[in-house]
Amino acid sequence: MTSSNTLLKKIIGVKDVVVTDAELYSDHDGVTHLTIDARPNSWNRNKCPFCGRKKLALVGEPQQDPRVS
Repeated sequence: MTSSNTLLKKIIGVKDVVVTDAELYSDHDGVTHLTIDARPNSWNRNKCPFCGRKKLALVGEPQQDPRVS
């Protein structure tokens, strides 16, 4: 039997995430919606989504330029 976490990750096509919450609801028009809240797992936290390097700088944190001495 597949867990709900694994099933939701396969439906939306992601890996290396933890599904924290999922909600299925219908609006006033009768359309059913699925809302999924997810976060990166601890292994991939603070990782650059483009190059994959660790220690991604936080927004608002001053950047040091290695060329300036």
